[in-house]
Amino acid sequence: MIIEPERQAIEQLLVNVTLPIIVQDEGRFGIAGTATLFAIQDRPFLITAGHTIDTYSVDRWAYSERPTGGPIYTLGALHHHRPNKRYDVAVVEILDPETKERLRTNWRFLMLEQVSLPHEGAEFFISGYPSALAIPEKNAVRGVFLTFETKRIAIPNDALQPVDPQTDYFFDAGPNVFSGQYSDLELYGMSGSAVGEFRSDMGSGLWMPGQAIHVIAVQTAVRKQRYIRAASWVTVAALLEGVEPGLAGALRQRLA
Repeated sequence: MIIEPERQAIEQLLVNVTLPIIVQDEGRFGIAGTATLFAIQDRPFLITAGHTIDTYSVDRWAYSERPTGGPIYTLGALHHHRPNKRYDVAVVEILDPETKERLRTNWRFLMLEQVSLPHEGAEFFISGYPSALAIPEKNAVRGVFLTFETKRIAIPNDALQPVDPQTDYFFDAGPNVFSGQYSDLELYGMSGSAVGEFRSDMGSGLWMPGQAIHVIAVQTAVRKQRYIRAASWVTVAALLEGVEPGLAGALRQRLA
């Protein structure tokens, strides 16, 4: 079980690498999805769910200046890649110089060293920004960052087909995960969230949150009070190879 000081340190890391995808619709700002910031070969990427692009084209995506809020900016020039809709994931490379500088100054990026396959019996979590909790303001929207602890479960009988046991992961979304004030929470806006695992076996060295967590999947769907569905980072590696041959070389080695 994650103890409270560790939980707070992990959440502080996650809130700085988890970017709510902001869009303007009918004159109001809202949160359309969640993405995780990754630096891959020193290039900035957003990793998220593919269906967010289907609903809101990337030229509409915006972000706040800092994780805590601030002015809203469009992401500018992007290169998005989602050729295979079998896997509901997308990689978006940030090309705009001002956006890259702003994100590198005010946010943080995870590295591929913080990606892995899931381990048996690990403690898992999902972090993101439910749109139902977003607070619209005059020229902005204030999101509520949440982290839920969960556990991996067997493939549900009612899972939408097709299901690939090697790349489709399922996690508990029942009352043990969503309880109290969040028992009836709709998770729209958390699509694309990172699903990670907490590592407690770090040896005798100094405990660091960046070493204690590893991202293992991208959240793609939720069946309320039943399960969370996520796509393995193996699918992300396949997309990165489509962006540029060799871009996923180090990642594929980690996931072998």
